[in-house]
Amino acid sequence: MKWLWIILFGAIWSPDLRSEINRFPGVDWTPKIFVEVPGYVYRVQALSDLETELAFQPNTRSLLGFYINYRDVFGVRFSFRIPQEDEEIRGPTTYEDWRFSFAYDSFHLQLNLMEYRGFYIENSGDLGLTSQGQYYFASDLKIRQASSNLTYILSPEKFSLMSALDQTVRQEFSGGSYLLGLVYAETLWDHPQFIIPVPLHNLFGEDAELRAGLFRTLSFKAGYGYSFVHPQRKWFLSLSGMFGLGVQQRTYQVGQQMLSEWREAYKIDVFLSGGYAGERYFTGFLAVADDTHSRLNSVGVSTNVYALQLFAGLRL
Repeated sequence: MKWLWIILFGAIWSPDLRSEINRFPGVDWTPKIFVEVPGYVYRVQALSDLETELAFQPNTRSLLGFYINYRDVFGVRFSFRIPQEDEEIRGPTTYEDWRFSFAYDSFHLQLNLMEYRGFYIENSGDLGLTSQGQYYFASDLKIRQASSNLTYILSPEKFSLMSALDQTVRQEFSGGSYLLGLVYAETLWDHPQFIIPVPLHNLFGEDAELRAGLFRTLSFKAGYGYSFVHPQRKWFLSLSGMFGLGVQQRTYQVGQQMLSEWREAYKIDVFLSGGYAGERYFTGFLAVADDTHSRLNSVGVSTNVYALQLFAGLRL
């Protein structure tokens, strides 16, 4: 994570280069194909020893899809899940994963709705729950998360998320902008017994019998985005980082006790995109991650929503 903040700090203090957004006035349609790896990680960390944590992950599938945009007005996306053969190792997950992203001039809106049932613990072997190469599977753990994430670009003529995300426009020169945003997220998790496996209860203190919870978080975020552009060869690299701080209303169950409280929470959003944006063809990669962190009495809880994508398309 440190390397991203170093690059962004350098971009903020670099000379203000001329920037221009090419909207391709003669182009109506912008179709592209993509391969995407969506991901979700739910972490429970012992505050007494930050090296001790559980990394719960659903066994999700990669996506192969098609996206088409019409004149920056609307876009339609279709995708299907690529079959996988590792359910015997990581266990089966039943899930719904809906993600919506829309960028236009000064604004970028992300809407997510995810529901998973069945998680494997990625670091099972390190914690002694299983032998190396095998995974502890929590078949009854259920998590649902819904979020709305709005970003405002203060200088859209210098930094374009439409160019970095959808390739419906092209940023012609290097430039950057400060970013502001507002995020609301709601996370519900539930297990009929204990989320933390019983053999590890002695490592997680008074919250070891954590069973269920509902966290509602409202955060304000701020940061900076910058695009490095080669104006002749049309290669680009766009990145942004935002830090958010907010209030969280949480209700959760530890053993037979129900607790309710208001506490602070913080979040980190990062984004990286790069590739080639020609007059007719474009190709590249996209990586996004959204982390939200909060603390209970003896454990820290965090959620990480991320996606990795490779794409190629053309302008018609």
